[in-house]
Amino acid sequence: MRIPVLQGRGFEVTDSLLSTPVAIVSETVAQAWWKGKNPIGERVVVGEYRGRQFLEVLEPAREVVGVVGDVKNLAINEETPTTVYVPASQLLRPLGTTAFVVRASGSLALGAALRGAVAALNADQRVLEVQAMSDIVARDVPARRSMRS
Repeated sequence: MRIPVLQGRGFEVTDSLLSTPVAIVSETVAQAWWKGKNPIGERVVVGEYRGRQFLEVLEPAREVVGVVGDVKNLAINEETPTTVYVPASQLLRPLGTTAFVVRASGSLALGAALRGAVAALNADQRVLEVQAMSDIVARDVPARRSMRS
């Protein structure tokens, strides 16, 4: 998605279930939660905010290893979402629906290859939908605009 790393690092192959749990936070999160301090090396718990627990079972405390640029919401004039990224390789359990973005040139024919790769890794997993990002944006932006009218 070409989200720029502003501080620290991105995820690495070595970020696994056997390594220190890590997270990357968006620029908005870094500014709001650490108020101008460097968040690299700080700890976050996914599912907890200001002492309030939002998930039944909390993830482990994660070390912040990077700060990335904010991702604009498709809707116009909406607040930038609070975003904390964790590597899929470190998830102890799925957090709701998981969506992956794959950057590739070409057609949606890539979907068959993606389905095959997922099935090879875990036959019980399934890919529900493959969509071109241009189609998602084209469908979503007009719908959100009409909701605001």
